[in-house]
Amino acid sequence: MLGKTRQIIILQIAVILAARLVALGAPAPPMVTAESAILVDATSGRVLYEKRCHTRRPPASTTKIMTAIVILENSRLDDIARASQYACKTQYGSLHLQPGETLRLRDLLRAILIRSANDAAVCAAEHIAGSEQKFVDMMNKKAQEIGCHDTHFVNPHGLHDPRHYSTAYDLALMARYATRFPEFNEIVRMPHATISRSVNTRDIALRNTARFLSRYKGADGI
Repeated sequence: MLGKTRQIIILQIAVILAARLVALGAPAPPMVTAESAILVDATSGRVLYEKRCHTRRPPASTTKIMTAIVILENSRLDDIARASQYACKTQYGSLHLQPGETLRLRDLLRAILIRSANDAAVCAAEHIAGSEQKFVDMMNKKAQEIGCHDTHFVNPHGLHDPRHYSTAYDLALMARYATRFPEFNEIVRMPHATISRSVNTRDIALRNTARFLSRYKGADGI
């Protein structure tokens, strides 16, 4: 009887040790502090990790991914855009555009994607669609076309508005779509760039606001 009891105890210990060894060998789950997150295979679109990826949240400047998509699909980048008074008054307009100033759409797109310039986004929007609102309508239409069903835009730059929202999942869809464009890929990997102005002899130096480009080995885009 004692021998059988010992066998049972030894078996229990073996099971416990095996469980611990499996636990030690298993990779620890990622420590993600973000409220929502998603990791997607860029080639296949397969979701590798997600955390509340379908929860609607303010997208802030990641809005500009869709802004860039609409620009690239509806314009020639060598076209010249003229800044309106409305565009020049955009909040957090880091280019500090002046009314009547002209810039190539290519330079506006660089300012949008590298410096996250809100005034550049509005200037490009007005040039392409005639008004900011019509451009936003184009953004929302495109979002639906590529399957972003939990997304709604009210501006092309991402300044907060309760009606302006997206999800981590939808942003991943936009990012995968945007990387189809060589011009997009070229710009988002630039650590810095320079654009010229029509009303100022001083060029504008742009430094990429995406810090992970320099802090994460292998990063080469959004």
